Amino acid sequence: MKLFESERCVIEAAERLAAALGHDPDHTVAAAAMDTAGRIHRAVNVHHFTGGPCAELVVLGVAATAGAGPLTTIAAAGDGGRGLIPPCGRCRQVLLDLHPDVLVAVPTDEGPALRPVRTLLSDAYVFPDAHSQRLVRFNKRYYEDVRTGRKTSTVRYGEAIALAPRSSSSRTIRPTARCGAP
Repeated sequence: MKLFESERCVIEAAERLAAALGHDPDHTVAAAAMDTAGRIHRAVNVHHFTGGPCAELVVLGVAATAGAGPLTTIAAAGDGGRGLIPPCGRCRQVLLDLHPDVLVAVPTDEGPALRPVRTLLSDAYVFPDAHSQRLVRFNKRYYEDVRTGRKTSTVRYGEAIALAPRSSSSRTIRPTARCGAP
């Protein structure tokens, strides 16, 4: 499936940051993540013999510091021209617990692809006390009907979404990201 411009922007942001790392042995992987407002957050790992945090986990903290809600897309890239890299098992589990609807960029033979984090961890343990916010993706042509309440139901294949009343903290999600936008 062809990536949207905003999804390509996330991958490109991670790859640009990774290319800028140079030969710093303490920072070897960069990550970028997009929130529901279309902001792209960037971070690098902290390599340490005790197992310092991966770039994906650092970018979660950066996004939280910026007041981001649920993340929609995340990508990581390695230094030295390694390009896009998939997250490790620990990062996959943390992403599933904190951002269960995030799409994760992974390298494939056909180029970058996005996978729901849930598919990267089959039969995963789900942390019951995680305070994650959920996302429902839909085609932008339905936006006005969803916003006004004309469209109130949908059929979702392969998505684990439980029905719940809309809370006062629910956010309206709009596709607003552009490459290079803050």
